[in-house]
Amino acid sequence: MESRIEGFSVIGDLKWHVWDGVVADLWDVSCGDKAEGYYVSPDPRLFVALDVDGDGAFFVEGAKGELRRHDQAFSMAYIPAGVPIRGRVEGLRRIRHLDLHFDAAALTRRFGRSLDHEALRMSRFQFRDDRIAMLAGMIAAECGNDRPLHDLYGEGLLNALFASLFQID
Repeated sequence: MESRIEGFSVIGDLKWHVWDGVVADLWDVSCGDKAEGYYVSPDPRLFVALDVDGDGAFFVEGAKGELRRHDQAFSMAYIPAGVPIRGRVEGLRRIRHLDLHFDAAALTRRFGRSLDHEALRMSRFQFRDDRIAMLAGMIAAECGNDRPLHDLYGEGLLNALFASLFQID
């Protein structure tokens, strides 16, 4: 992933976990007055705001100028592979979030022909989904766990999350 950031400071240590074809990063960052960043990844990713502190928001902007506001817990963005985004903060002191970076080939191995590859190419810069939120919270807890459970636990959570995210029957 290529990123250029300014005005963000990591609080504590980055927590992360690797499962088959998925890297989960659990970030807790303080936000400066004009914190911003540019991000582009060769892999698709899901951003989930877990906690936001302040009266403002984190804004995600796509290459075509689509601007979406993330100002509450469990606001999410799905960014396809190769899609550049800009993020900026207005009025937030802190944001805790989960990033799930995943390999499309690994997703195909998980779901086979049931996976709609067109869905992988569709940006969703702001959405909410209660099921995905619950699963993302459990994945974040597993990343932060000093004694993580068997990898099958995380794999099961990820399978459920991806099935919901991409509406896999």
